[in-house]
Amino acid sequence: MEFIPTPGNYYTFIYKAKTPKIKYDQHPLIAALEVKQWGFRGLNFHWQDVDPKQAVRNYTWNEVNGQLYTVYDDEIDYMKSIQYQKFRINN
Repeated sequence: MEFIPTPGNYYTFIYKAKTPKIKYDQHPLIAALEVKQWGFRGLNFHWQDVDPKQAVRNYTWNEVNGQLYTVYDDEIDYMKSIQYQKFRINN
C-alpha cells in the first residue's frame, strides 16, 4: 500500500469527490500520470468505457480515503475485467 503514487504504476483506492454535482468513480482503477502538490492525475480505466474524453481525472489528497493499493503489471488485465466501479454524483 502507498499514499503517494508513482507515475507509470497502477492503483485502486476509495475516493470521495469534493466538487459539487460532479460525476465520479468512488472505486477508481488508474494508471498514475503525474503527482502535483494538490494531488495527482490518473487515467481511470473505468471511465474509458463510459466516456473516454473524461478518462484522465484529478484526485486530491484529502478526498482519497485510506491508502492506494498497488496493482501490479501481471494483475492489471484481470483488474480491468472486474466491474467494480461505483459511479456517483457528488451532492
